[in-house]
Amino acid sequence: MHATPAAWALPVAGMSCASCSARVEKAARAVPGVAEASVNLATETLHLVPGPGFDALALERAVEQAGYALPTQALTIAVHDMTCGHCVKTVTAVVQQVDAQARLQIDLPTHRVRIESTRPADEFERALAEEGYAKA
Repeated sequence: MHATPAAWALPVAGMSCASCSARVEKAARAVPGVAEASVNLATETLHLVPGPGFDALALERAVEQAGYALPTQALTIAVHDMTCGHCVKTVTAVVQQVDAQARLQIDLPTHRVRIESTRPADEFERALAEEGYAKA
């Protein structure tokens, strides 16, 4: 498995008051493996530090059960070392290891990977770098 990032900042949709942010924070703290969690209502962001046993899908479910959502974020990563069909398969497998629910588009001629996911971009970048595909 890939190294767990030190901290995450995730957008949260649907919060409108302090009570909302408290509910999201409580839901996040109840997820096994969440070492720390806090919510900034003004920026609509959940800040958390994952620990051992952290499960991002469980976090997403907990936030949704509390009545809120972690919206999908689109990111594009330039991967210059991706040069062939084997590279495309490897990059696809790495992205799916990070987030099996992620939507993925790979443009081999331009060496671009477009990912739609609720997971932070740095998690994908780190996983790709561990497989030898550093961000350009």
